Amino acid sequence: MLHHVLSERLAIQEMVYRLDQRPTLAHVAELLHYLARRISTLDIICMRRNPGVIHGPTQKDLTDALGLSLASVEKSMRVLRKPDVIASSGRDRANRSYAVLDPETPMTVALGSPLAA
Repeated sequence: MLHHVLSERLAIQEMVYRLDQRPTLAHVAELLHYLARRISTLDIICMRRNPGVIHGPTQKDLTDALGLSLASVEKSMRVLRKPDVIASSGRDRANRSYAVLDPETPMTVALGSPLAA
């Protein structure tokens, strides 16, 4: 059982934080997809959160997690906002929410498919 839990955790870390030659957009899209899917049913019931809405991480948090520059992450977020894949809300960078409007697109972008305009 412990082996299974550790293997699953390692697989998640490899999926989200792996270092490879994919573009920044693919890394950002994959992390957003992962975070949107990690909201549990308990979070939805107790905190009245909507599935697919990510609360809390700033763009700086995303850059730290991915080891990318802030400019690269901002550009990727802008690219994902333009075709309504994600929507950001929050008055400042310290209090952010990201709604994943199209739940399939971030993962397809992460896997290397081009983003439809």
